[in-house]
Amino acid sequence: MPLSLPVDPPVFAPVAFDSLMEAQENVTRANLQRLQGLILKYTLNEAKQPTSLSELRELYPEWLTDQGALLDAWGQPFRYEPTDDYAFQLWSIGPNGQDEGGEGDDLTVGG
Repeated sequence: MPLSLPVDPPVFAPVAFDSLMEAQENVTRANLQRLQGLILKYTLNEAKQPTSLSELRELYPEWLTDQGALLDAWGQPFRYEPTDDYAFQLWSIGPNGQDEGGEGDDLTVGG
C-alpha cells in the first residue's frame, strides 16, 4: 500500500515564518537603536548632525565595521533624514521593501 501524506499542511510553517519575521524586526529595531545612539554621540562630539550614515562609519569604525552594519534584516540600507534643531528620523523600510517614509510597516526611531 502506498504511503499517503496528510491533506492539511503542517501548522509549523506559519509559526516558523512568524518567528522569523519577529526575529528580523527585533534585530532591525536593535540596530536602529544602536545607530540612534551613534548619531546622538556624533552630534554631541561634533556639534553638528551627520549628513549621512556613512559619516558615522568613518568616525566610529569599531561600531560600524562594514556595510552590513548599515543594513536592516532584509538587506536594505537604513534611511536617515536630519531635520531642524538637531532632530532626525531614522528608519528601515521594513519587510515589504517599500519606503513609506517611516509609515506603514517601516520600523522607525527619531532623535
